Amino acid sequence: MVIWLRLDAAEQAVTVPVPARPVSLEIDPNFDAFRRLDRREISPMLNLFVTDTQRSVLVPTHGTDAERLPYLELAKRLVAQDEHNTISVKADDAARPPASLLVLGGPDVNQAADWAVSGCHDQVALKKDGAAIEGHSYHGPNVAFLISCPHPEHPDRIVTLFYGGSPSAAVKVARLLFFYGWQSYLVFQDGTVVARGNFSPAKNGLKVTF
Repeated sequence: MVIWLRLDAAEQAVTVPVPARPVSLEIDPNFDAFRRLDRREISPMLNLFVTDTQRSVLVPTHGTDAERLPYLELAKRLVAQDEHNTISVKADDAARPPASLLVLGGPDVNQAADWAVSGCHDQVALKKDGAAIEGHSYHGPNVAFLISCPHPEHPDRIVTLFYGGSPSAAVKVARLLFFYGWQSYLVFQDGTVVARGNFSPAKNGLKVTF
């Protein structure tokens, strides 16, 4: 049930008749009103990592040199482009700082990969040769993933995981990675986006469940 109301004051009491006891109430669900959003009110996405003042990259330490190379090269490029020195690079087994994180490499090479998507709960499950996202499975050596979830311990931060089913799949996406900052997840096949979507924000200050 959607109800449109005319508001002409900063604070205004409104009475709304409903046919039955409501289950929840959400104000401005489609973001029609211009308002400032808390970071937790925005769907998780790579751009929340980009715009954070505290950022760290977790690079892989497992697998072969060839399997790690695309991710180490990407981390090196990020640091070189970081004019304000806000990015630190850490090994995947290092203590995880209270910052927004970019985790590079899948579970075969980066031991932080499964942890990285734990903030998305059952919406994401990593598999040996791919991942399941919102009930849809994707797998194969030509597939790559960019998945952002709320930080498991710091909900005002973000954790983004990037990895490919093979080094070549990762390379095809890595060079243009930050052009894809507006969705919670993207799935690539041979470097082309084949699926994308947004997860619900961690917080909605204008929704009440009764």
